[in-house]
Amino acid sequence: MSLPIVIQAHMSSTRLPGKIMRKYKNFTILDILIQRLKKSPKVKKIIIATTKNKKDLPIINYCKKNKIEFFRGSEDDVLERYYQTAKHYKLKNLVRLTSDCPLIDIKNLKSYD
Repeated sequence: MSLPIVIQAHMSSTRLPGKIMRKYKNFTILDILIQRLKKSPKVKKIIIATTKNKKDLPIINYCKKNKIEFFRGSEDDVLERYYQTAKHYKLKNLVRLTSDCPLIDIKNLKSYD
């Protein structure tokens, strides 16, 4: 089964603002996560769910530059943002990930129908 992946991403982390766009050896944390996900034959589509906050424009620019689909929604209600992303893209099932966890084990991605 191929899975759509929705990655929640924002720049306004309270402990380390902008951490997902910080570079490590010329790669951002978001780069590392997406490149790992693309290696899995189970991944059908990757969508970034970000906010309407102008602080998140670097994420939108990143998505446009890298031809990654995105959705902008609520800054305060992450569950609503996931829901609206799924509704917008007509997703029946999805895998929910956070952008600040780039070491996802792609071999164990599972869908629970």
